Amino acid sequence: MDVQIRDTLKQLRDVYADQMAPLITHLQAIQKLEGVITPTDGSSMRIVGIDPGTQGAIVSLCNGEVEMHQMPDNASDIVTILAQYDISNCHVFLEKAQAMTKKGIKQGASSMFSYGQGFGILLGILTTLKIPYTLVPPQTWSKVMHAGTTSADAKARSLEAARRLFPQVQFIRPKCKKPDSGYIDAILIAEYGRRQLRE
Repeated sequence: MDVQIRDTLKQLRDVYADQMAPLITHLQAIQKLEGVITPTDGSSMRIVGIDPGTQGAIVSLCNGEVEMHQMPDNASDIVTILAQYDISNCHVFLEKAQAMTKKGIKQGASSMFSYGQGFGILLGILTTLKIPYTLVPPQTWSKVMHAGTTSADAKARSLEAARRLFPQVQFIRPKCKKPDSGYIDAILIAEYGRRQLRE
């Protein structure tokens, strides 16, 4: 990632962290009153994988259970999802923003800005909530999680790996028929993170 993009993402993180701090504090207070946040017994850490972007997803693994969320289209709903987790027993693995390609063609400035903006919002939320997180380049997690797959392209390899590791999970969004790449990538990112913390 070049210096300009890195500095821009840092600025986005800081701006969104400042802007969302009051909202997050308010939502946390409401959730505690409603009993949404419950203490963990420490027996198993919750690992959260996040595929950023408008078609991304948030997936958590804990005690053998899988919880999947489509990427919300607003910061408030993202906060609602992440604020329910016990920060003392949770670690987020967030795919690191970088210049994207589609079928080998670099995406335009508008798409990159939208992606970078969403990435900045996520960083701001994680920073404000004080949730421990690790940034993972897509090449890093995919190299590990695609090991042993035989499909032709990257998306097909991801689906093959996800179905092999989580045969009980349906990676399909509501009202859709085909497996969703956001769910698939997010769960593989989470599984990559789980393995990294286990080592």
